[in-house]
Amino acid sequence: MKDKTIVIVSLLVASLMLSIAPAFAFYHIGPPATDDGKYEIFGPRVDRILIKMYGTLQAEMAALQAGEIDITDWPLDKPLIDTLSADPNVVVLGYGGEAGYYVITFQNNNNQYLGNPPNPSAPNPLYPNPCSVVSFRQALAHMIDQAYLCSVLAEGLFDPIYLPIPAYMAFWTNPEIRPGGALESLTYPYDGPAFTNVMALLDDDGFPLTGNTGGFRYWDRNSNGVEDSGEAFQLKVATRADKLRREGGNMLVAGLEAVDINYLRTEYSSGAEAKGPVMVQQNANIYTSGWIYIGPDGDYLYDLYSYDNYYWDGQTGPANWEAIGKYNAAQNAYLMDLKNAPDATAAQTAAFNFEISFASEACEIGLGSTAAPKAFHKTYAGGNNGLIVDPDDGENAYRGDTWDNIVNQKGIGENSWWSTLNMHPIGHEFGDGSHMTVRYG
Repeated sequence: MKDKTIVIVSLLVASLMLSIAPAFAFYHIGPPATDDGKYEIFGPRVDRILIKMYGTLQAEMAALQAGEIDITDWPLDKPLIDTLSADPNVVVLGYGGEAGYYVITFQNNNNQYLGNPPNPSAPNPLYPNPCSVVSFRQALAHMIDQAYLCSVLAEGLFDPIYLPIPAYMAFWTNPEIRPGGALESLTYPYDGPAFTNVMALLDDDGFPLTGNTGGFRYWDRNSNGVEDSGEAFQLKVATRADKLRREGGNMLVAGLEAVDINYLRTEYSSGAEAKGPVMVQQNANIYTSGWIYIGPDGDYLYDLYSYDNYYWDGQTGPANWEAIGKYNAAQNAYLMDLKNAPDATAAQTAAFNFEISFASEACEIGLGSTAAPKAFHKTYAGGNNGLIVDPDDGENAYRGDTWDNIVNQKGIGENSWWSTLNMHPIGHEFGDGSHMTVRYG
């Protein structure tokens, strides 16, 4: 009964998605493999979707190789890419990057209290907060080498980003904020390992090393060249344990150590573990953050970064827990223009204006968006690697036949709703009404 419910719900949702999700071209396995630029709005062609749950990525991909399932739901790691690429029964296919991204975020709030408006019953645990200073964030942004992080440390499984936008959302990404672009300076090119420019930025704008008493840089808030009481600080750096964000955190703290900034690092294994201290209590100056299921439209930028979406209630974490936009009315106005744009051109213009303002103040440091491929079975698996069974269970007519009309949706991959709506084995345009089944891991 549970499986039937899943199938019914899946097909209903697939039908509903026709009105709200973009379709992309059919991928034909071939040979030769082709992406034909076509799509249709009819279906489903299969009779059933059987969803099988696995406890680990490795177990799911072992099931794919064994022919237990047809499509999978998760980007591959490097060992699995190597293994599955050599399997003649499996297709490893990129999809332009995942609909999500990872960044280093800064807490911007330098009020004595949390909340919008500030709540006197909620003292700000970070006050005074050095990350509220634009030049301080800019200096730290020069500590990250996105290209090396994504291509080497994260094994080429991510695309480097310099804005809070997944790589697949090219329409919404300001084309000049990139290495080699007219606004390349807003990518904050890597300054290591000497960090000469970083140290100059810190020295020139109130974070000197000379005149200190503790061996670390201090925040010279009265500009007298001497570390006074209350001017020492220790950054609370919260990082996550996945490869990209751990390595991004390692890169950042290596920079902090090189320029003598005091910090305390805490690593969290999950978003649920980090939510309380980081997002609810807002007790981290820096966090390696991430968002999934982003886009395909750019108005999510309002939801995540408008100061209207910053608050404190002691129970839930706001989307804009960093209080970005607290000190920049123009930035918030651009976001409102984006949210209320009358057409795509106006929305894109507002997004580009916001991105320039956002990057100019180094509100976040882009890290990367997932670019690892996913994998699916070339032929109708039938739950047993396409082997004919006796007596016939109704699926023998399809077993071993090549799948066609796979829809490799941008930002999603081959496991999009459009695949389950349109895919069918070659030679069988539709199922018999009862037996043709796509098995989804």
